[in-house]
Amino acid sequence: MMLNDAQAAAWFEFVNLDTPIKNMAFITVSTGVGGGLVIDGKLHKGTTGLAGHIGHIAVDPDGPECGCGQRGCVETLASGTAIERISKQIFFPPVSNVHLFSIADEDDMAERIIRQSAGAIATLCTNLKAILDLDVVVIGGGVGLASGYISRVQEAINEKPNFCQVPVVAAKGHYDACLLGAAFQFNELN
Repeated sequence: MMLNDAQAAAWFEFVNLDTPIKNMAFITVSTGVGGGLVIDGKLHKGTTGLAGHIGHIAVDPDGPECGCGQRGCVETLASGTAIERISKQIFFPPVSNVHLFSIADEDDMAERIIRQSAGAIATLCTNLKAILDLDVVVIGGGVGLASGYISRVQEAINEKPNFCQVPVVAAKGHYDACLLGAAFQFNELN
């Protein structure tokens, strides 16, 4: 069975962790939100290869409708697309996500938009911790690796009950984690 990009990235990040662990999630926050899971030291693909589509976990039943047909999926609240959609409702002329991050220190509304995204990812992380007893969550993607994003996610996680708090770290593969993971898997199979 083939890997999807987030599963490949999850495997790369898992084998390159500084400390060996058993249970990890990789979350990419980019145009969308995706992920990969490593459980008991094994990449979890699922029977149909669907495992890791964590961007479609609903965290707000009153949230925006998602392309998958549900309401309030993490992807509709936290992705780069979601940030851009919300930003366009507030800023005129519209600002890019890159610009939004650059003005967040001085602009309360920009900071609020970014923190809303980080809060949805934090809720996803704590839900995954409660379900899978994760040791760590690795975050990548264009939004996930933006300056200060991971620290905002960790701050939101730290406000949750202790039993579901989980540390988050930046992807070591940066923007290339999925390609590196696919290459690593190919080498393992040969």
